[in-house]
Amino acid sequence: MILKNTVLFLIVGLGLFTSGCTTYYYSTVQSYEKELRRNQDGSFRTSRNDLSVNYSFKDLGGKVVYEIHNESDDPVFVDWSRSVIIAEDYAVQLRDNTARFHGDVSTTTYHFSNTNYSASSGSISGRVVLPQSDLFVPPHSKVVHSPMALSRVLNLDIPAYLYQKRDIGLSSVRFINFTEEDTPLKFRSYLTIVNDRDKSQTVFEDVFFISEIIKTGSKNDLLSRDIQQRGDIFYIEIVNRNAVTAGWIVAGAAAVGGLILLAPHMPVEEPFTPAY
Repeated sequence: MILKNTVLFLIVGLGLFTSGCTTYYYSTVQSYEKELRRNQDGSFRTSRNDLSVNYSFKDLGGKVVYEIHNESDDPVFVDWSRSVIIAEDYAVQLRDNTARFHGDVSTTTYHFSNTNYSASSGSISGRVVLPQSDLFVPPHSKVVHSPMALSRVLNLDIPAYLYQKRDIGLSSVRFINFTEEDTPLKFRSYLTIVNDRDKSQTVFEDVFFISEIIKTGSKNDLLSRDIQQRGDIFYIEIVNRNAVTAGWIVAGAAAVGGLILLAPHMPVEEPFTPAY
């Protein structure tokens, strides 16, 4: 029993070890040359032609969140076909071009008793969700929309020696600060808003960059609290798949070894014959 409990403890411990093979990157976004106004929560604000846009970068993956205020008397809409995120020189379309089908499939199989023959018939039903081409904003109202995440364009392949060490709360973390020139990601938001009455366009073009990355081996309570409250901090999880695989190989080997060690102590009524 002691050996059995030891093996189980070892397996569980190795499982917990592999669950810790995740690196968390907490990233801070800054307005390029600090051109945009900052809100209290760290989000960014700009306005023009009775329209205003709040930019936030939040949560897991760095969701790009647009909060669009229409302060005019006319309805407007965001034209996603002419709105992009430009990461370095690469333009990422914000419009979703994928139509999605949601449905159910049912099948019936018929077996014939006198033969080995069987047949099946089925049916499918559901609905097709078409991609959104624009986002409507009525007069004197606001909408919030998140079309993509910065994790799609942020390269975290940064040499380990560039990071410095500091303490945040009770945890020791690694961090690196960036300028506009050496940042791992500088990106431009190009947002086209169209007046639905006269078809005039207002383009919001603003530039941002990653100003700091904090690297940890586990979630940090203080940083996680900041992410929930602020609009300029987000995090990305990267799983070390090689470490996970190696950990479970060791766990499997330990399990086999434990079973072998336990075998002499198990009551055996008949000779064991392996099944092939």
